[in-house]
This record gives sequence, C-alpha cells and structure tokens, in this order.
Amino acid sequence: MKTSHDFNNISAELRKQFTLKRDEVRIFEILGISTDSEGKKLIPNMVSIPTRDTIYDPYLEEYVDIANLKTGYPNSDGTYNFEKIWFTRRSNGMIALSGKSAKDRELYMYLGMSNHNQSNPDRDPSARAFFRERSLEAEAKSEIEVAMEKQEVMSWIFKATDSQVKLLSRELAITGYKTVAEMKVAVMELIEKNYNAVAPKITKLEQVGDMPDLINKALEAKVIKYDGRKHAWTYASEKGGKIKSGVRGASKTEQNIEFAKWLNSEEGAKAVATIEELIK
Repeated sequence: MKTSHDFNNISAELRKQFTLKRDEVRIFEILGISTDSEGKKLIPNMVSIPTRDTIYDPYLEEYVDIANLKTGYPNSDGTYNFEKIWFTRRSNGMIALSGKSAKDRELYMYLGMSNHNQSNPDRDPSARAFFRERSLEAEAKSEIEVAMEKQEVMSWIFKATDSQVKLLSRELAITGYKTVAEMKVAVMELIEKNYNAVAPKITKLEQVGDMPDLINKALEAKVIKYDGRKHAWTYASEKGGKIKSGVRGASKTEQNIEFAKWLNSEEGAKAVATIEELIK
C-alpha cells in the first residue's frame, strides 16, 4: 500500500506478512452468495467496500489508519483520493489479484488486513464482514477428497450383496422398490445428492460382512429363528439351544444387524460354523 503522512504507516513485519508474491494469485469473494432451486448462483449486483479502516498492528502494538489510496500525497486542501473497491455480479462476486501487478499487490494488502475481511483472524469482530479470502488449494483438496469419498461409497454399492443392499435400503428408509437393482439405483441417486447421509450407514453395515446372507439362508432353511418370548436367537430344532440374546425393543432390521455383527466377530465364529453345517 502507498504510505502517506496519515495512512498505511504499518510495521515492516506486517507489510511483509501481507505482501503478495510475484507468482501468487489470491481471490476474495463477496459474502451473501446463494443458489436458487435450480442450482443457479445468486450474486449481489454490486457491493462497495470501505476504502478506509483502522487496524491493530501487533508489531507496533498500536492502531494504524489504513486506506486504499490513489496517491501517497494529499490534495491541496489536505484531503486524499481513495481508490474505490467494488465486488460485482459481472465478476461473479470475486476480485482476483495477481502478484505480478503492483496495483493488485496494494489492493491485496489492504483487503487482507481489513476488518471487513471475514478470513482475517485479527479483524475487529464488531466490524461488519463483507467478503472473505478463498483458499483455492484447500478448496481443491476438499473437492478431491469429497469426490474420492463419494466414489468409495459408490464402489461399496456395486460390491454389496443383495442382503446388504436390502438392509441399507431399510436403514435409509428407501421403500417401494421390488428388486435389488432398483434399490441400488435409488441408493446411488441418494449418494449423488448427499453421500454423507449414506456413508455412516455403510460403515455400520461393513461390520456385518456377509452374515446377513447367512442369516437369510438359515431362516429360509428353518435352522435358526428369533424367539420373541426369550428375546434370543435360537436353533430351530426342538432340542435347539440359544445362540445369542437379542436386543430388547429393537426393530426387526436392527435385530438382524446386531446378530450379524456378532456372527461376524470372533465370538460368533463357532455359531457360524454350526449354522453353515446345518444349512448343508
């Protein structure tokens, strides 16, 4: 920033902290951008940013008046000319600044340390925030991570057994579909809209492994049953004993999931071997 008798007399340390390097590009974005029902961005038409501010310089340990000056000297009447700052819809509500431009470097320094910059950790919290600095690297990394997580969720759906898909559909309250293929499509559509709603459910189902299939086969073969009076999973024969206690008050789906988790653990390995032998 241009220095004058009245403005921008900040410490060398603070100036260095907010100096835009030659190979850098930084972007500021106006706050208040939203999207309509069709996903179209709604950007304020034009927002003017104050061209004068008072900041605290931690190196000088005092408050300093700063300004986006046109020149470093006052007019004959002692007043100064300030360079106006606008965020416009035409520029998508953003101001892009390059370290190769002297004017951009000055504006970056002013906007970076402004109290109206929401991204400035040292801003005066009583001042209204008008804009923020975007971290392109962090945003790109975040987008990549989201894409990878979404892909992992999608991959799980493709590899899931029919029983797992049915259980997941029940967990997500997806109803009205007769075939597993239809359920998969419905789940995939939900993943595209909000994968975060699906991922925790999948983590839960991963704990059951292939046991839902085994439970279904065992129930169809009538070698096991859930005894509601005893609240326990038991072998279905007259002399059949208790396999594992159930969960009182749990829904049928939750009951199956908890039993499948137990079967998929070391503790349930012996019961799995017995059930598989009985099915044969």
